[in-house]
Amino acid sequence: MDSRRIPAALALLCAALLTAACGKAPAPAPAPTPEPERSSTSGKILSGSEVYRPAIVSIENAAGARPQTGLMEADIVYEFLVESNITRFQALYSDSVPTLVGPVRSARYYFIDLQQEWNGLYAHIGYTGLSGRYSRGWSDCPIHLSGGEWFDRIEKQGVSSVHSMYLYLADAIANEYGDHAPERQERFLFGEGVSYPDAQQVSRVDVPFTGSTDLYYTFDAASGRMLRFQDGKAFESLSGNDQSVREQVAVTNLIIQHCDYGLVPADLQPGENKGRRTVELTGTGACEYIINGRLLTGTWERETLEDYTRYYLDDGSLVTLEAGNTWIEVIPTSAEIVVS
Repeated sequence: MDSRRIPAALALLCAALLTAACGKAPAPAPAPTPEPERSSTSGKILSGSEVYRPAIVSIENAAGARPQTGLMEADIVYEFLVESNITRFQALYSDSVPTLVGPVRSARYYFIDLQQEWNGLYAHIGYTGLSGRYSRGWSDCPIHLSGGEWFDRIEKQGVSSVHSMYLYLADAIANEYGDHAPERQERFLFGEGVSYPDAQQVSRVDVPFTGSTDLYYTFDAASGRMLRFQDGKAFESLSGNDQSVREQVAVTNLIIQHCDYGLVPADLQPGENKGRRTVELTGTGACEYIINGRLLTGTWERETLEDYTRYYLDDGSLVTLEAGNTWIEVIPTSAEIVVS
């Protein structure tokens, strides 16, 4: 045998022996499946063709305004105290845009602070102007609607005309947004089948905006959602696309955000002194989260009005919500929810 071939033969023999001793070489591990891109407002999986156009509408919650129209189509609904024991909704629409929403009512300075972090369309009827540190303008609102062709007064039998102003939201967005292109922000994360097995199970949570507020949610295990009740009744909403459809408000994620409330000094309420409230939407505060019937705690944080709010768990991570709608109850710092 040619001596030059001996090293090659030995190499082949060693390879054969190694294969026989160890079996086949392991196949390479599969590449991890990338996480789908999700909407930052509802957790919906995005196809990549969606146009992000958030819109906030000021919708009233006086007893005479119920049932409202279009609340169940909102991705996120914030609820704030206004005067006395009355609350008002700031309903944010993005992934689902109904034809009609309302009744639309006036803005407060802290609603302007809220819309600033979303940098989209804001719609209301009327505005309570204050002075001093509570004075706000509309320069930071890129698309501001307060009356005009997309609003319509829809009178209903037995309902005061003050509760009759509605907004054709889909038309307003389609015609008013133009080239404005806000960026998506990561306030919280979303997933499906989100599980917090070590967290407390919740059957009911009472949300006391004031000592006279009768507002609570109960957990519906069949749907995995929180059902809203107010003033001793199931709290219902009409569909913004078909007002013959009426359903109880059901919430996938419930966030209770504790903020500092106060009263505007009389001299900063020129000409009215109607007990207007203050709400601090910057800084940090406590949060409770109810997700899939489980209670978790954490904090919210927003450094400045130019920043946006982030929602954290106690371990410092962004909270992961279940894909679906979210209601954020902005209650006074001194108020405590009751969980059973």
